[in-house]
Amino acid sequence: MTTKWTSGCVALLLVSAVVHGCARDLPPSVETDDESRDTTTVVNNAPLVEGGGHLLEVSRLGTLNGPPGTQLANVLRFTVAHTGQTYVFEGNGGIKIFEADGSFSGWVARQGQGPNEVGHVTGMAYDDFGGNLAVYDVGNGRISVFGSDGQVRSVPQGSLRPSYAEDALAYDQNGRLWVGLEPRLSLEQPTLRYPRPIFAHLDTSGALVDTVWAGTDLLDRCPTLGEAQYQNGFWQDKRSPFVPMALWALGADGSIAFGCPADYSFRIERPDRTVLKISRLWEPLRLGQQAKVFFEAWAPMPVLPTRRPAYARIVLTPDRRAWVWPTQPFERYALSSSLGARVGRNDAWRLAEGGAFDVFDEYGRWVGSVRLPPAVRYTGYPTTPPVTIRGDTIWAVGRDALDVEYIVKYMVRWGESL
Repeated sequence: MTTKWTSGCVALLLVSAVVHGCARDLPPSVETDDESRDTTTVVNNAPLVEGGGHLLEVSRLGTLNGPPGTQLANVLRFTVAHTGQTYVFEGNGGIKIFEADGSFSGWVARQGQGPNEVGHVTGMAYDDFGGNLAVYDVGNGRISVFGSDGQVRSVPQGSLRPSYAEDALAYDQNGRLWVGLEPRLSLEQPTLRYPRPIFAHLDTSGALVDTVWAGTDLLDRCPTLGEAQYQNGFWQDKRSPFVPMALWALGADGSIAFGCPADYSFRIERPDRTVLKISRLWEPLRLGQQAKVFFEAWAPMPVLPTRRPAYARIVLTPDRRAWVWPTQPFERYALSSSLGARVGRNDAWRLAEGGAFDVFDEYGRWVGSVRLPPAVRYTGYPTTPPVTIRGDTIWAVGRDALDVEYIVKYMVRWGESL
């Protein structure tokens, strides 16, 4: 059975009735077909909450002046437990623990090569079910699980390519650890091939089982992106800010989102075999001429497309909502006088380190957009620290006027003015 409905400010014919004006909760029009799964299609014309959501700062972790452990610098990854404890990996200081009240309580692991230490961490996940902390320690070539019993269990990385995505590691609501899979590319296989594995469950023996695959349907409008020379770095393919690349995300309940950002649409496959197809009206973002000239001199494509992908990131949260990071305009910034003299220009362009999430509820309706504060640097790409989202609470890395790093806890206030 396929269910279709439209939400937002519309004027349309629906269930033999003409609906005019701003319709926030329209009834579904139901059709049946011979698909093997029940599919619900939601086309959003406008958000349900006018004005979207505003972030109110609740608390922050880190201090400007204090004991060494309380200061934060070069935060690369962090994760938050359901108890409010925050686990922070710094590029030069191991993994720290902060309590729910913001106080520093010690280290999970110092930096090093020993069994109880970490090197460079590209992914972190906390197990609300069993109280374990998993880290993807690419610096030491392993995935380590710091148990609630004080024991550390490590599994060699083996042939896995390190994933820099925010869901490189994820626990589901049953305490199972899932690993994001990235294929190793070579000169003989310089691009990705589909179908391809994207997630697998890491069992207690260290084996990867229950592999989840991405099919060829994502390639209808998304080209096969992937470059062998970037297999050990941040980028799977440095063309992804310009060319739509297939994206996916894993939810705590076992849901998986798939999308091709050639337009603003994606689907969520639920464990009960139902499918939710979500889209919204979208005005393509165009690459400005000045930015285009700049990137064509530095980017891997001789001619860049002027129409950019619809979004850069999908995040599935424990409350079954989807937070989508739309593609943002590039930012222009000034170069220092010394650097400008070397490269022969005074400015450059980069990924915007700010913007707003679009939030869709568990029924696929566009609730509204939530803009991150200017102090938070986020791109949706691995070039900036991730955010952690639980319900209407967001944790993000921010900087104050003195360029001091903090982890800030925000609450979303929907439809309110600041």
